[in-house]
Amino acid sequence: MVLRGEVWEVTFDGHTLMLDGTRGLRYIALLIRDAPPGSGPLHAKELVALADGRKSDAIELERPDEILDTVAQKQLLARLEEVAAERDRAAAVDDLARAARLDDEYERIVATLSRAAAPGGRRRKAGAFDDGTEKARKAVAKAISEAIARIQSCRGGAPLAAHLTSTIRKGQWLSYAGNTDWYIDFQPLPRK
Repeated sequence: MVLRGEVWEVTFDGHTLMLDGTRGLRYIALLIRDAPPGSGPLHAKELVALADGRKSDAIELERPDEILDTVAQKQLLARLEEVAAERDRAAAVDDLARAARLDDEYERIVATLSRAAAPGGRRRKAGAFDDGTEKARKAVAKAISEAIARIQSCRGGAPLAAHLTSTIRKGQWLSYAGNTDWYIDFQPLPRK
């Protein structure tokens, strides 16, 4: 993915697409470059800051009350299932060290889900976010979805759109889970 002026040149699966620059394409490029498998996800507010040319370490991410949106809660529940299955496989082959690590991860996820629940087991309501987390999550998800739809509508873009749809994890924390070797070249937006 190379940004040439106002146009992205994106090559995937033998096809090269020329796409008008959008914020969604910038987010996708940043995820591929900065949140690939094994490097950890990016918070939606970090992604917005990076796309705007700001340093992400200046962004306040924590809130006094841990609140999980529906997407994050579903992702954590899915990970619980994966961890349980991986733990069973590790125990079956007597890889006790791996099983113990997976037990620890399982307990951390359960604790996170428990802290996010209100007394009595009800899910906490996010209410109005004064830090813009929910606003950033929605804006980033919308921009990425629109960029993928634009890619899908291009001739030869369907394989790339399918790849991005299946490998970009959206929510409060975003990541790219693909194993494609990308070349990414662009500069952050100029600050206004």
